[in-house]
Amino acid sequence: MIVTAIALLLIMVIIFVTFKNLVIPFILPFLIETAVFFSMAIPYFFGTRVVFLAYLIVSTILLGATIDYAILLSKRYIELREAHDKQTSIDMAITESAPSIFTSALIFGISGLSISFISKILTISQIGMQIALGAFTSMIFVLILLPQLLYIFDSWFMKGHLSKLLKKQQK
Repeated sequence: MIVTAIALLLIMVIIFVTFKNLVIPFILPFLIETAVFFSMAIPYFFGTRVVFLAYLIVSTILLGATIDYAILLSKRYIELREAHDKQTSIDMAITESAPSIFTSALIFGISGLSISFISKILTISQIGMQIALGAFTSMIFVLILLPQLLYIFDSWFMKGHLSKLLKKQQK
């Protein structure tokens, strides 16, 4: 819990600095953590036990690696949103970001699967499989759920820009 909390806090600070937005640092890590927890639960439904060490390593790696998917899509959406309506911005952001997100998730997932199939050590094999599941789950969450969250919370995202808030205060 402490490792995850520290990683989340630091990622939220980085996202806050990157976006200069008050809402996005909560939405993006929440989405990715949900995807990570979902992917970590998959073995349970198949009756497979996951070594605690694998859970600890994988959840931290996935959070750090797959948050980029959400950042990429969100950044592009906000850039497009300044010139277009919500739906057009979402459509364009997905069209422009999906190939990069898909490529990254595919490489990350295949790497994890390779480790899983090659390693004879149970813990290492589980880590590889969980990385693969997490990469694909995060990709699906970002490409399907994040656009819906962007649409729903659009006014919060657009009002939450610190640069816009500061400009309004200066006027």
